[in-house]
Amino acid sequence: MSEMMLKQPFLELIRSTHDQLEASLKDLTPRELESSGCPGGWSIKDIVAHVAWYEAEMIKVLETRSLHGSDWWDLPLDKRNELIHQAYQTETPGSLIDHENKTYQKLMNLLELLSERDLNDPVAFAGMPAEWKPSSDRQQYP
Repeated sequence: MSEMMLKQPFLELIRSTHDQLEASLKDLTPRELESSGCPGGWSIKDIVAHVAWYEAEMIKVLETRSLHGSDWWDLPLDKRNELIHQAYQTETPGSLIDHENKTYQKLMNLLELLSERDLNDPVAFAGMPAEWKPSSDRQQYP
């Protein structure tokens, strides 16, 4: 059996990771944010868009207490990534970073409300397979 996820270390890991993201972005120019120098031809802006989309999906799960989200989850990863890219393509880097920060804050507010049981017991979220652990970062999603 896997180790139980404790709430405070889980939240601190998310906070410190987001702090690293913010620190990495703070001195970049809009041009640097939009240049496609990342793996797969992505820009940093594209990566921020994907972070924001996945955070928004987690918000839906937390608000509904069910494994429910966008129909894009049913698509192959490459297609889902393309749709996320298209959805945020017209946003400026500054507005996208602001959007991601607001989404992150809402996500953190909801995560603060979770109990340690919620982080460890799949019955806390309707539709979650019994073999999944809600807090695991090692899930193999369809």
